[in-house]
Amino acid sequence: MLSINKLALCEDDSSIIEIKTSHLMYRWNNEIATQQLKIIRKSAGTYTYVAEVSDDGLCWSYSSKPLYIQIHATPESPRIILEKDGGFCRGDSSRLQIDRKGIGYRWSTADTIAAIFVKQTGTFQVKWKDNNGCWSPYSPIAKTYNFPDEPQPTIQAIPNRQFCMGERIVVRASSAFAYLWSTRATSDSIFVQSSTQVFLKTQNPYGCWSPPSKTLELVAQENPWMPTITRTGVYFIQANPMGIISKFEWQLNASHLLDTVAQIKIRQSGLYQVRAIRNYEIPDAKTIQCVSPFQKTSIGIPMEDPGIRVYPNPNKGQQIKVEIQEDLSDILAELYSLQGKKVKAWNLKNTLSINQLELSDLISGVYILTLAAKNYVRQQRIFIVSD
Repeated sequence: MLSINKLALCEDDSSIIEIKTSHLMYRWNNEIATQQLKIIRKSAGTYTYVAEVSDDGLCWSYSSKPLYIQIHATPESPRIILEKDGGFCRGDSSRLQIDRKGIGYRWSTADTIAAIFVKQTGTFQVKWKDNNGCWSPYSPIAKTYNFPDEPQPTIQAIPNRQFCMGERIVVRASSAFAYLWSTRATSDSIFVQSSTQVFLKTQNPYGCWSPPSKTLELVAQENPWMPTITRTGVYFIQANPMGIISKFEWQLNASHLLDTVAQIKIRQSGLYQVRAIRNYEIPDAKTIQCVSPFQKTSIGIPMEDPGIRVYPNPNKGQQIKVEIQEDLSDILAELYSLQGKKVKAWNLKNTLSINQLELSDLISGVYILTLAAKNYVRQQRIFIVSD
């Protein structure tokens, strides 16, 4: 009677067949051997074994019942299917799939499943076990690699990262294959109309994303409120701001005036307009000017107007205001009694504002005020009265 530990083998596997009873001599397939026979076959097929025994070396037993041993062929070497030919973005992973379906797998990474994901570049092999339990040789080497990195993009606000409310700016990106803004926009530039912070990631043709760009803070600055206009004199008006401003812009009948201060002189009749301007300065940005709407007022000066105003007159011996419509400089103001005696004198720098003369030390009476400048002389009676 024969015994065996395997009736089916794979190529290059081995098995032991044995005659269970002990005798002097043993013969396997007519060849003298031992009680046990080790079987190793290099090629697939079905192999038959019979045994005979002898206790004296002369007489041999009948042949045993044949023992059939099946040697299965070694499965073909598999191939590794590489996703994107083994390329992947740094920080991502690559999928490796064996092209055979079996009952077992053995990767060079020690994994034992049909498909694996790897996050490192390198070389990989796999073998598989078929339904007969035979292992294939390892597959050819498969290599993985990283796609080129996508560099960090740059973004720029055009024309400036600060702007006035009601305006809009463009934020433009450096050149790339694809874009994804923090606003979820996917174009190479975006429009911004309010204060916000934006950043951008870009993608190359391999599908790899860049690190985020530096965050860009965009600031929408408040426009000044529209000023009011008050009449401060016969020949002067003044703009009154509502909040912080830097200067004013004046217009007369839609023509620009050089004046940028609050109070201006009225040199002719017409439609006067003024708006407030505020300058804004922040780091890493150009200075901008935000403006209010125009305030308007219409002012008329009679054709027969004398061009000079002195008031209050009569005066109680206090300050007296002098307005001259004509633009003058270095004006000498002298006050005379009716007897021709000079009692006071003042040097006035110009007539761009309302000049004030001090009369507190004068007695009641009538005086003559003389105003003289280059190519200009005017006289005005002044009445000083007591309470």
